[in-house]
Amino acid sequence: MKVDVRHKRYLKYQLTMQDLLFWIAYIPWMFSWMLTYTWLKPIIHPYGIGKIWTLIGIILLFLRAIYVRNSGFFMVSLIGIMLFITFLVRLGNDNVNFILYTIILILSVGDIEVDDIVKVTFYLQVILLCITVLPAAIGIIHNEAQYSENGVRLRHLLGFRYCTDSANFYLSI
Repeated sequence: MKVDVRHKRYLKYQLTMQDLLFWIAYIPWMFSWMLTYTWLKPIIHPYGIGKIWTLIGIILLFLRAIYVRNSGFFMVSLIGIMLFITFLVRLGNDNVNFILYTIILILSVGDIEVDDIVKVTFYLQVILLCITVLPAAIGIIHNEAQYSENGVRLRHLLGFRYCTDSANFYLSI
């Protein structure tokens, strides 16, 4: 199944089912982990979203591995083994799920261009900054001002847990 998506410059981009499965597995998971750096965390609970989406995403990525015509038995069985290991490890340690899910994402990226992944991550960072800095400036979420150790420099958190978190997102953009 292919869907034609038109851009502003009338360029066509073919969105296939396997690409759609990857993006559905990637975008909510990545955005929920980006939210953990903000003071929106007590309101939205991104760790819970990330845990749930890890399970949904693993299933979607497994389906993607089955659906891709180029993936052979090795890739499907490798992702199946990773899926099994993830369920076993999930019983004891949640941090390993993050690492295993990242590995499964890397293995299943397949024919998706790195530029597309960078662009989507860029847009997610812009959205994150907008939904964090604006409520912090208005006063809806926590916005604290901190002085440096020598008391000379004033730093604003801008809705993030640490004053350098927003700078890291700005630098990435």
